Amino acid sequence: MGIQTLRQVEASLSPVPVYPGCKLRKGQSVMFKNYYGVTFGPHKIIGFCDGSGPLYKYGKHVYLDLDSYWCPVAEASLSEPVTILKTEIVTGFGERLTMSDGSIWMHSFGGGKPIEEKPAKLACGHDHYRDGTSSGGCVTMLCRKCGDEYERDVS
Repeated sequence: MGIQTLRQVEASLSPVPVYPGCKLRKGQSVMFKNYYGVTFGPHKIIGFCDGSGPLYKYGKHVYLDLDSYWCPVAEASLSEPVTILKTEIVTGFGERLTMSDGSIWMHSFGGGKPIEEKPAKLACGHDHYRDGTSSGGCVTMLCRKCGDEYERDVS
């Protein structure tokens, strides 16, 4: 047997999962985390093992459009792709990105890597993300729910 192309491998696969409890579907976009914990993607599912492959007994039954498309991966190594749901400009800081997994990231106008935003508990009891103006290591925040203004040390 010679080298098979992606299309040849895809044509030989089951279009539906036969692995018990698998809820994935052909054509679905997923992120793939390899053995070293590095995540790649998004990738498309091109098919499923029919139950007879040598790696099936190890839970590797999902085929992706990876460079190694002929080798199945485990369902446990797959996750939904994370996308940006909302982008806000925060004056004096940068861009706030609200992601589909619920996380919120601040990307500075000055460059550097994005940092994950954690909500601050304000005196009024509401959660709040950084907003407003900054000077001397303090940021002035305005509560979006009740309109109260607070200063917070961010140095």
